[in-house]
Amino acid sequence: MPSVAIVVLDTLRQDYFEEHFNWLPGTRFEQCLTTSNWTIPTHASLFTGRYASEVGTYARSTDLGNDYPTLGGVTTNHTSRFYSANPQMGYFEGWTEPYDDVMSPWEIKQPDSTHLVDWDQFAVTCDETGPKRYFEALKTAIQHNGPTLQSLKKGYEASMLDRTDSDDSGARAIRDQLRRSSFDDEEFIFVNLMEAHSPYTPPTEYQTIDETVDPVFVDRWADDPPDKQVAQQAYDDAVRYLSDVYEEIFTELADAVDYVVTVADHGELLGDHGHWNHVHGLFPELTHVPLVISGADVPEENTEMVVSLLDVHRTAAELLGVANRTDGRGRSLLSPLDPEPQFTEFHGLPQWIEAQLENYGVSDQYDTYDEPLYGVWHLEDGYGYQSVERPTQSIDFQAHQKLIEDFCGTVPTQLERTGTDVNDAVREQLEDLGYA
Repeated sequence: MPSVAIVVLDTLRQDYFEEHFNWLPGTRFEQCLTTSNWTIPTHASLFTGRYASEVGTYARSTDLGNDYPTLGGVTTNHTSRFYSANPQMGYFEGWTEPYDDVMSPWEIKQPDSTHLVDWDQFAVTCDETGPKRYFEALKTAIQHNGPTLQSLKKGYEASMLDRTDSDDSGARAIRDQLRRSSFDDEEFIFVNLMEAHSPYTPPTEYQTIDETVDPVFVDRWADDPPDKQVAQQAYDDAVRYLSDVYEEIFTELADAVDYVVTVADHGELLGDHGHWNHVHGLFPELTHVPLVISGADVPEENTEMVVSLLDVHRTAAELLGVANRTDGRGRSLLSPLDPEPQFTEFHGLPQWIEAQLENYGVSDQYDTYDEPLYGVWHLEDGYGYQSVERPTQSIDFQAHQKLIEDFCGTVPTQLERTGTDVNDAVREQLEDLGYA
């Protein structure tokens, strides 16, 4: 069976991709719609081929359950590898368990720490505070099957690190890991690269802005909001770096596997529609994402066919020879396609956003922006989406409204809206990413 790599260029907008990724070979799907607005629900769709509401994985329930088979779980004849610089999937359960080789965000940030204590994981799981926390860290280092003193030294260094001052979000470490790895004939490799995610801090030589730009959802109500042009330039700097470093990573992957699928999980709001980050909404800047399939027998062409992130799941499953073990909704992108409407969904704010709103004195906005929203790319009328600010203007066509009504009536949902409990360490790391 062929080997396949799926690479998620986290938080990469389609318009910036078009500007900076001309080097990427393969078939480009110019009209690709993701399924939601941020990492957890979109990756649930990518891994299962279903809408996040079906899987029950969304803002209030961030674990990945086992009701539906995932790509990593059904590739039993392949060596499966999970290299993600995005720590979110490491915070919650069900995401990495099926894979044979997992490179944690800690190992990506500290590539010489493979045999040491995973201090990021310790921060997530240890509930102790004060002196008890240090005692627990010491006990963990002693009991760990690795060099105790080196683990303690690394733990001390990690606690001193300023995460927002890094000149790389893990792409170089993943590149180096690929370079020193030996690959089997049958491989399934998942990669997530965070260089386009906020805060926008590429290496110094790429920076044209002399400040850290880290917009968050509540900047919508800020007395002194981010400068839109500055934010756009800082994001552009980050994307330029992502393009260059991904070109090196792509070279390694193209040597290791038969097909490389490059896609973004969602885009980013840079003051568009008065919004920042990607916590809320189904605006086209969030839902229109790049998608390219590369391989020796894949034609060099652009296609305007409207496709979905769900189709990436089906395509990978067929290439890997495991389509009979999955039950996703997507289509194979390497076969002739009939036009079909594609949908997006938003199912509320993470409860962690409440603290942001309280700090800005706008906690009364939580319920307003927590309401479900839907969007659809209609075959003739383009993309229509529901919006809090302009509900009567966002869906202008009767065809859009009817399709969304049918969608809501036929797609089963598992939305309990009970909330996800996280400890202080996880909350702090979510704050670093602009989610809390």
